[in-house]
Amino acid sequence: MGYSLAIGDLVSAPRAAGTRPAQIKKFEGTEFVVLEFISKGSRQVQISQVKPCTDFDWCAGIKLAQLAVGDHVHARFGHGDGGTLWFPGQITKVSPKTFAIQYKDGDSESSVKRQNVRTPADVASSR
Repeated sequence: MGYSLAIGDLVSAPRAAGTRPAQIKKFEGTEFVVLEFISKGSRQVQISQVKPCTDFDWCAGIKLAQLAVGDHVHARFGHGDGGTLWFPGQITKVSPKTFAIQYKDGDSESSVKRQNVRTPADVASSR
């Protein structure tokens, strides 16, 4: 496999509609893992089908624990309503699955999902 996986890791794994981002919830023996998919729903998947998530549009390649209140980030404002552009802001609250973001232009959001947040370093490396 070449990498280790742990509970809470952001990964990509197969679903009916193709490979999708997910978070590891638990291991079941040495061959299976239970994932919660970012697009909703959870299921058991063979560990061999799970890969670390490094796609910037999905997971930004960083773990939830690495983001904290006060961190400067870029986020997709209004992504739940189809927003596709990234805007600079600062994390004002961290929840188990979402972040509150205060944007530099004065706007704010209270429940930005993990896949819609990335750090300035991620922005620079994705260009």
